[in-house]
Amino acid sequence: MPRTTIKSEDIADTTVVAADLRDDSITNAKIKSDAAIAQSKLAEVTAGDLASTLDLSSKTVTLAAGEVSASEMATTLDLSGKTVTLPAASVTAHVTQTDTTPLEDDIALLGFKVAANGSLAKYDLMDQTVDVFESEAGIDTSASSDEIYDSTGKYYSSVGLGSNTLLTQPVTGSPVNSGNWSVGGFNTYSTACFDSATTGSNCFLCDGIGAGAYLGIDWGAGVTRRITQIGWYNQGTMYCLFGEVHWSNDGTTWTTITPATGAGGNPTSPAHRNYSSLFNNTGSTVKARYWRMVKTNGANNGAWGSSVQWYETPDDVSETLSLVSNATTARSEPTTGDMVMTYSNAYGTASLNVDLIGSISRDNGTTYTAGTLLDRGTVGSHKLVSFHGLDIDGQPSGSEVRYKIALANQALESKETRIHAVSLGWS
Repeated sequence: MPRTTIKSEDIADTTVVAADLRDDSITNAKIKSDAAIAQSKLAEVTAGDLASTLDLSSKTVTLAAGEVSASEMATTLDLSGKTVTLPAASVTAHVTQTDTTPLEDDIALLGFKVAANGSLAKYDLMDQTVDVFESEAGIDTSASSDEIYDSTGKYYSSVGLGSNTLLTQPVTGSPVNSGNWSVGGFNTYSTACFDSATTGSNCFLCDGIGAGAYLGIDWGAGVTRRITQIGWYNQGTMYCLFGEVHWSNDGTTWTTITPATGAGGNPTSPAHRNYSSLFNNTGSTVKARYWRMVKTNGANNGAWGSSVQWYETPDDVSETLSLVSNATTARSEPTTGDMVMTYSNAYGTASLNVDLIGSISRDNGTTYTAGTLLDRGTVGSHKLVSFHGLDIDGQPSGSEVRYKIALANQALESKETRIHAVSLGWS
């Protein structure tokens, strides 16, 4: 009987190709459930090919970037107990970062005002010190150099007044009024009185001379002196009293200074030689070429003078200054520092970070790091400058904190910088 079927052995390998198969002839039912069909043989799976519910609890699903949009997500997602990691670039800041520098400056200014109003010396806050220089208590004078403290103005600078100095008096010309000395109202005198000596014979007769007579000195062309003290020595029991001082820069127009105590007075010292301060004017800025002392008591008999002395307080000027604070012990080793400072330009203009430099140390002044001072405006007649967050972590370990203020390029009546207050902070 003839065969009506074809057995597999009747078909040679590779003799049936895709073209020999009718379209749709291989159905799902004809495919074994465990057939290992390569991914490349499968068409793309769409949503319509999937069941409405898939159990992926033991699976890992990897989605390409950008494949899931907001519209494909539920209105509310419960992410409690989950960790969501987002790239930094995808997060938009909704809170503006706050610059606390003005607040830190204001705190320092408040400290300045409290210290000044209470006439306080340098005092400490938590992680901060404040010094408005009501005294020199907060400064390490052994570590500082060329600093001059003004107790009246409450500031430091490198320009000030030196010590009272006895001047060598010029004695030229004959008669006296043609040289460095000028005399008015006196009739009998000798240049022996003009040698600065504290002893001498009767050489300047005050006998019968009334108020208004004067003895003057010209320090010479181009020379000005800040005369701060004049001494007069009487010879005998009677005296001349010089109660006024006049000064001038042209020898014609005179300005009068009336001191609390005149020179001369009733002699009490041995041999009736009496020296007294005509005036103590150490804070004066008056410098002049011509000076004269003026007699203010009436005529008396038998009064002689033996000597007159002139004292000057010269300028004390240094081009540089280094002002170092005493150490303050921090609660823990600091890694950053802050400085707020007020200063004024008495003459000229200080260049920040060139003429005026601020530095901080955490190792008791062995190592300093300079900050960049920035102009923060003015406080009254003073300028406010500061820096914050200065990195001092690279310094050797330590917790003894100091500041150092440096001045450079200072010059008399050309560039004079005055430091009024300093606040040092750390964290």
